[in-house]
Amino acid sequence: MRLKEIHPVIVSASRRTDIPAFFGEWFLRVWKRGYTIWKNPFNPKDTRKVLFDKTRVIVFWSKFPEPFLDFLKEINTFYYFHFTLNDYPHILEPNLPPLQKRLQVFKKLSSILGKDRVIWRFDPIIISKNLGLTEEAILRKIEVISKELEGYTTRMFVSFLTPYRKVLRRFRERNIEFVDLSHDERKDLLLNIYKIAKSRGMELHTCAEPFYDERIIPGSCIDPSIPYPHLKDDPVFQEYTRNSGKD
Repeated sequence: MRLKEIHPVIVSASRRTDIPAFFGEWFLRVWKRGYTIWKNPFNPKDTRKVLFDKTRVIVFWSKFPEPFLDFLKEINTFYYFHFTLNDYPHILEPNLPPLQKRLQVFKKLSSILGKDRVIWRFDPIIISKNLGLTEEAILRKIEVISKELEGYTTRMFVSFLTPYRKVLRRFRERNIEFVDLSHDERKDLLLNIYKIAKSRGMELHTCAEPFYDERIIPGSCIDPSIPYPHLKDDPVFQEYTRNSGKD
């Protein structure tokens, strides 16, 4: 049976797994081949062939992209990174190097690509009193990380943990007490984060969150404000831009 073919202009690689950390060689192999096969994790019958012939932008998502740095020079298409830097207890992020090591990698990546192409994500925001993750503790962690990243990025993205049933079940199994903040409590926390981000020369964006305040930029997780000056005359990208706002 012939697979349905799709030709994405922007490739998200990937929110399902950390490709730069664990699957860099695989990505480079399928990228050079020109296609990969995508399977819907919720519907195995939904399988598609993803071709890269129209791809103009790649968005990489990672918590530790150091293994991928040597491959960057082999990618001949514009790309940028969403780099997640939290500072959570081991029970929430058990397989990561120490924060200082991850900060070093962030700075190195920013030095290679430029500060506009490495976005800092503190994501998701998790409030848990028995883990010591109060609103005040989150702000202290963001203050420390933002001080380190000043001059290495221009954007900070955040979102709040969505309390899906399977997430809450895992928390209960680990005796993690999750606190789901109200809209007003979230707004207050975000405004304090905004003050920190602004003091470090960063815009604060939310990802897939409702509107909270005009100072906090809402929107999609793939940032439409990233500049693509090299694509201003590219017909494929311009058509994509014209159509992206349509139903």
